[in-house]
Amino acid sequence: MPSAKVRIALVDDDRAFLEKMKGYAGQAAEEEKVDCIVETFSDSVAFLDGFSAVYDVIFLDIEMPGADGLETARRIRKVDESVSLIFVTNMAQYAINGYEVNALDFIVKPVEYYTFLDKFRKALRFQSTRREKTALMEGEDGIVRVPFSEIYYLEKDKNKNYIIYHTSMGEFRERGTIARKEGEFLSYGFGKCSSGCLVNLRHVRKIRKDTVWVADEAIPVSRSHQKTLYAELMRYLGGEQ
Repeated sequence: MPSAKVRIALVDDDRAFLEKMKGYAGQAAEEEKVDCIVETFSDSVAFLDGFSAVYDVIFLDIEMPGADGLETARRIRKVDESVSLIFVTNMAQYAINGYEVNALDFIVKPVEYYTFLDKFRKALRFQSTRREKTALMEGEDGIVRVPFSEIYYLEKDKNKNYIIYHTSMGEFRERGTIARKEGEFLSYGFGKCSSGCLVNLRHVRKIRKDTVWVADEAIPVSRSHQKTLYAELMRYLGGEQ
């Protein structure tokens, strides 16, 4: 289930422009009454390092040193097929390349607030109608696309370099850490019951002080996460996520 929060990445090598766009994003979020998290990146290589599918909208400068906007977009699409990409450019003719990476739209610099607001609204409309988010899992028969709604919970393996996904389609293992997955999964209706486990609130059947039942399986809840998990579940059941 999509989050009430809108996560936005602004990627541009002009730091002054980034601050201006960040201000626009905050103003637009207030105007549209959405909870918005904005992150800025002045280096496309740094942005791509460890990139994961946690953003709803990415405003991406086309002309940057290192990995330019188009190459950055190609690499983004290998990880996230559904994020809204909006190119930012000095030259409108460059934006035609956005079709190659399924960009939602483009903005020509200098950017005025109401132009930004128009693209922001367009991205919100797109995100509200996008297909359900999925995760790619490696199974015995190859790569499997698993909808987030079919993931019961994920936990760290005894081997700390791996994560186990418990799903309606079976169990899958993936190299990685829970910490690297938190931003993505907590934004899509999951709750944290310990430092090593995230549960899908959709599948919670019962919760007590130190235990949560997910798809009929009892999972311990650490003391430090009991109040937070309970509050998250109440918000979820109240339709706030």
